[in-house]
Amino acid sequence: MIQCQLMKHPMIQIIRLQPTKNMSTKILFINDQYLKEFSTLDINVDPKLIISTIAIAQDKYIHPLLGTALYNELKGQVDSGTTTTINLTLIKEYIKPCLAQYSLFESVDFLLFRFSNKSIEKLKSDTSEPINLKELEYIKNKFLANAGWYGERVVNYLCQNQTLYPLYTNPGSGFDVIRPSRTGYSGVSGIFLPKKGKYLGDTRPE
Repeated sequence: MIQCQLMKHPMIQIIRLQPTKNMSTKILFINDQYLKEFSTLDINVDPKLIISTIAIAQDKYIHPLLGTALYNELKGQVDSGTTTTINLTLIKEYIKPCLAQYSLFESVDFLLFRFSNKSIEKLKSDTSEPINLKELEYIKNKFLANAGWYGERVVNYLCQNQTLYPLYTNPGSGFDVIRPSRTGYSGVSGIFLPKKGKYLGDTRPE
C-alpha cells in the first residue's frame, strides 16, 4: 500500500460555483486568473464567460481523461484542502495546463457571440472587426490541438504511474461511471473523432 502524505496547499486556487436550487457546489481546478495568465486571453474578458467554459471543459474533457473515481477523489481533496503530494503534482503539472487549453477551445464561440433575451448577437467594436466562421474554425482547431497535446501528457503520466494512482485503473462501476481514456493522440484527447484528419493536429495512424 502506497503511503501518501496529506497536505493543505495554498497554491491550488479553486472556484466553488455557488449552488442554486437543485444544484450542488462545483469544484473547478483552475480559475479565470489562471486562464488569463497562461494564455493569450485578454485580461478584460468577463470572468463569468470564462468560469462557465471552464466548468464545461472540466466535465467534457478532464473527467474522461481521469475516469470517475480519480476525478472525484481529486475534487474531494481539493475541496477539503487535503490534497496529497502526488495528486498535487498531477493537478498542477498536468491537469491545469490541459484544462486551460480545453477551456480556451470551449470559450471561443462565447467570446464571438453574445446571447441576450432577444437574440444572439455577433460582437464587434469601433476599432476591431470580428472574425468569420472559417477563421473561427481555424482558431478552435489550434486550441483543440494544443489541448490534445497536454491531454496526451496527462494520459502518459498516469499510465506510467499507475501504482501511484490505483483509482485510474479502477474507476468504479455503474451506468454513470466514466472509464478513463487510454489514448493520447495529439489534438483529440478526451473526445471521440470518427474520421481521421477532422481537426488540425490529429496525428492518429490510418
